[in-house]
Amino acid sequence: MTTDREALDRFFNGMRMTAKFDHPNIVTAFEAGKQENYHYLAMLYIDGEDLDVRLGRGDILPERDAL
Repeated sequence: MTTDREALDRFFNGMRMTAKFDHPNIVTAFEAGKQENYHYLAMLYIDGEDLDVRLGRGDILPERDAL
């Protein structure tokens, strides 16, 4: 995707928009950029289980947890 200029523009625009939010349900993004040939996104670390792992178990996600 790094060769797709439109995708990169969406990535950096999304980061700029996310950085403006301060809400407990939104992960804080600090910085995005490019170093040599690598694009990066620095964001707040959230300790816990990955959502894809949780959903991969096939369990029904309770509404309260989803919210």
